[in-house]
Amino acid sequence: MADVGRLAGVSPTAVSFVINGRVGEISDETRDRVLDAVRQLGYRPNRAARGLRTRRSHTIGVVTGALDTDPAVARTVAGAHDAAAELGSRLVLACDPGGRGLRGTVEDLLDRQVDALLVAVGGDAGGDLPAGGPVPAVLVNVPPPAEPGAPAVLADEHAAGRSATALLLAAGHRRIAVLCGGPHGWPTRERLAGHRAALAAAGLPGDPGLVVAGPDRVDSGHRRAARLLACGSPPTALLCGSERVATGAYLAIAAAGLRVPDDVSVVAFDDGSGLSAELRPALSTVHLPFREMGARAVRRLLLAAPDGAPGTTRLPCPVIRRASVAGPPAARPAG
Repeated sequence: MADVGRLAGVSPTAVSFVINGRVGEISDETRDRVLDAVRQLGYRPNRAARGLRTRRSHTIGVVTGALDTDPAVARTVAGAHDAAAELGSRLVLACDPGGRGLRGTVEDLLDRQVDALLVAVGGDAGGDLPAGGPVPAVLVNVPPPAEPGAPAVLADEHAAGRSATALLLAAGHRRIAVLCGGPHGWPTRERLAGHRAALAAAGLPGDPGLVVAGPDRVDSGHRRAARLLACGSPPTALLCGSERVATGAYLAIAAAGLRVPDDVSVVAFDDGSGLSAELRPALSTVHLPFREMGARAVRRLLLAAPDGAPGTTRLPCPVIRRASVAGPPAARPAG
């Protein structure tokens, strides 16, 4: 640090301020000189020694689901990583698919002296992470427990379900089928509640026969869509739980001799894989902000009060309309 100071023409204290992010206490010119000197000398601060002095490791323990099978988790971690790096911290990852060993995984991270915890295992595991732990904690895409517990950062799934349905209603559709995920998962519950709210606002009753749950797979989307399209009064629009399910629905629509959106409109949740823009016609989606949730959770951990802010933050899920939505056939002029 002394060498950096001599090269930059500043005191070791000024170097320390820059390296530790206390840039508001020095001028921009001094900061730039210090950073140039750091680059020239290849200086790397001794984080272990600094941790002993400050009792902080500048790390965030992240408990995730399976990174290789859940793209949403990967995007959440990417957002968290970028925000942490911007604020001078790093992530320590621990995978716990399904949250089956959450308590043990958290204890292991605490033994490694992380400064904070970010839990993004999905499901309803929030009840296993009570408030008032030894370090601040935030749940990401995990609903908070009924009892007071760790704060949460969520997608506004209820508004997402309502917005997706409103898009199809505005196009003139009245028979809208929902190819949803498992009925016990909280995102599905929230989306269905939003869907029913949009129908009610339009004066339409909900039809349980138009809600079909199944796995988040292409073959499942194909099978469910084919079954709905073959019934006596088929839907004119499909609201799919993911881009993969929508891809299966596209295949079923084509196999039935129909076209998107001429005969059937399709909307899906997510929009994170890039698949929506590649499908033909391009798929309309509701964007689920996984990357934004990861970043928001890290900022909440590092910039909030030491014990974390109470309550739940719900991020908006904007609708992205592409070519897969049009009016139902009977509502369009002939020719």
